[in-house]
Amino acid sequence: MKKIILSVFAVWSLEGSAKLPPHLQGMTCEKEILSVLAKQGAADSWVRTVDPGANVMAFRTPTKSVGRWVEIQSFPNPYLMILEPTKSKVYEWDAKTCATLKLGDVAGVPFKKAKPSDFTDAKLAGLMEDDKKALIYIWSPTMTYSVTEMHTFEKVAKDMNLEFIPVLDYRVTEKRAKEVVEGRSPAVKLNRFSSIELYMRQGALHFPSSFVVSHGKISGLIFGAKPEQELKEVIAKEMMQNSGVTH
Repeated sequence: MKKIILSVFAVWSLEGSAKLPPHLQGMTCEKEILSVLAKQGAADSWVRTVDPGANVMAFRTPTKSVGRWVEIQSFPNPYLMILEPTKSKVYEWDAKTCATLKLGDVAGVPFKKAKPSDFTDAKLAGLMEDDKKALIYIWSPTMTYSVTEMHTFEKVAKDMNLEFIPVLDYRVTEKRAKEVVEGRSPAVKLNRFSSIELYMRQGALHFPSSFVVSHGKISGLIFGAKPEQELKEVIAKEMMQNSGVTH
């Protein structure tokens, strides 16, 4: 699977009909590509990703389904991937005739098979559908601040009536995690990261990373550790944006 590090931060919107990124509008086979995008419920919220090669641009956008994203690449032949947790579907068209050249599956994101305790896209979708209010805190034993500052995020969540959900870096073993948080009060639930939605929103690039779920939406990324009062202000702003209030 191609590299998936996003090069910019963005606030994701699912409003509007399927469109190509501005840089690719008018590209070869646009009609065929837009047909697939519409069927997938792709949002008009494209962001540039790491380009997979020279003279090739790549963009990604979320869809209406939690845990499903779309990537388009400007190869000589138009190339589209539907990214999902277990597998990703690939579309490719002949640049001259727009006939379908390839329609198959490739590997999904690098998560192990999810266990009941893991934090998955299904659990994230459940929070959103039930209009729950939660603070998702992604941490790793390999990043000291994400361990030592967890109590600040947990306290702020409690003060703001948010469910606190710690999510463990999928790269580390539970044994390592238990060693780091052993004896901590309250105990830390080891919910392993298994969400492509959070993964695609840069939730696993640095620790701690956080997201606020409220009003049936997920916020933009809250990057790094913050003092208690600043964190409260950031969360309040994200919740206001989730509610649709912009002032």
